[in-house]
Amino acid sequence: MEHVLLSVHVLAGIVFVGGSAVATSLFPRYAPVAAAGPGDPADPGERNRGVAVALHRITGGYAAFGLVVPFAGIVLASVQGRMGEIWIIISMILTAVAGALLATQIHPRQRAALDEPGDERRLRTLSMLAGFYNLAWAVVVVLMIVRPGAGD
Repeated sequence: MEHVLLSVHVLAGIVFVGGSAVATSLFPRYAPVAAAGPGDPADPGERNRGVAVALHRITGGYAAFGLVVPFAGIVLASVQGRMGEIWIIISMILTAVAGALLATQIHPRQRAALDEPGDERRLRTLSMLAGFYNLAWAVVVVLMIVRPGAGD
């Protein structure tokens, strides 16, 4: 049972969290921007609304399927009797922070950028938020490997 839970946890993390992390990072590069004035090409050649729409859908869809990761992780930690270990607690907090960041900031800002293309500043902010999202997941992965304070 533990091996199945661990496999589901890790595979879902790689596929779904990894997919949403890549999509959030790439979105600002492809999101449309408004032209500043006549003759100002706001499109440096990479902007593609269709790609941005696909990345927005991947962000939301993979994030929804990514809920398997914390659920499988909580069940696994409970089965193993590790729920009180500090690395599990910190990982759960960071997972909640990453999820909240995605649900309340990144995904809505992506939608807004698609609905009303703005200037590059909005996209830089979105890039920064994606960086925080990815950093939170990177720390969780390190905690899962190092497991500080583990009872092993």
